[in-house]
Amino acid sequence: MHLVLKTLLHHVERLQGFGYESSRLIEGRVPRIEIQLRARERSRGACSHCHKPAPGYDRLTERQFQFVPLWGIPTYFRYAPRRVRCREHRIVVEHLPWALGKRPLTASFAWFLASSAKMLSWQDVSRTFKTSWESVFRSVEMAVDWGRARMDLTGITAAGVDEIHWRKGRFLTLVYQINEGMKRLLFVAENREETSLRKFFLWLGPKRSAQIRFICSDMWQPYLNVIAERAPQALNILDRYHIAATMNKAIDEVRAKEAREVRARNRLSKSSLVLKHSRWCLLKRVENLTARQTVKLKELLVCNLRTVRAYLL
Repeated sequence: MHLVLKTLLHHVERLQGFGYESSRLIEGRVPRIEIQLRARERSRGACSHCHKPAPGYDRLTERQFQFVPLWGIPTYFRYAPRRVRCREHRIVVEHLPWALGKRPLTASFAWFLASSAKMLSWQDVSRTFKTSWESVFRSVEMAVDWGRARMDLTGITAAGVDEIHWRKGRFLTLVYQINEGMKRLLFVAENREETSLRKFFLWLGPKRSAQIRFICSDMWQPYLNVIAERAPQALNILDRYHIAATMNKAIDEVRAKEAREVRARNRLSKSSLVLKHSRWCLLKRVENLTARQTVKLKELLVCNLRTVRAYLL
């Protein structure tokens, strides 16, 4: 078994300065594979800070690092790390090329979990691969940090700002790149306050912020304030949905107020009758009106009413 595993691992996880010494299958309620690692003969440990070779000092107790499951069986590396005496950083634990600092899982397994979390919930990933939810969360966090550190932020000239309702009473601020041929999420911040959007411009930096020519947003005043402050050169375009929603709200308020006034004067007047059941005739798009609503709208438009003037405006 060990020879087969050793051959496979040398193909998928070749470790500089280390080798695979032995492996064993531990039977039990949840079987597991343990693979013993060893430092190669006459190899020196490297400082975990500067990665420079350094003379050995002593050895710590053995640790285990969870690896990608083999044949669906939880798999672990076992190794007793050496401590080295680095000229610059003094006595430190050696650099372990398969590890992520003090975390009890290998870098390969962390990337495996982060990739699986694209398709499954974090809870499902932890159950399927016999690890903790915390390990899945940290793996996704690692992948996001790695990607954000390597994002190409050149050429961002058009951006969109919006908020989404995250949970009861809580919002998230989202910033997108909406250039032709490049549409992607750039930034997420909690809440929808001025500080939320200001964090994006601080992250982007003043030089790149000055290159933005167009910003699309709704009419939320904290966003408008920050856009005017941090990107004054950009043309702030208000999105169609919020403009239409604001106009529809104004039309509906005019209609409701006028309908009440007309009913108070004379319930049977022509104006009162024509305003009755007219709400959706005014708020729906013309192409979406039913046959009856189309007739109703034609009757309404010939009347000299404030509601009609508001609708035409």
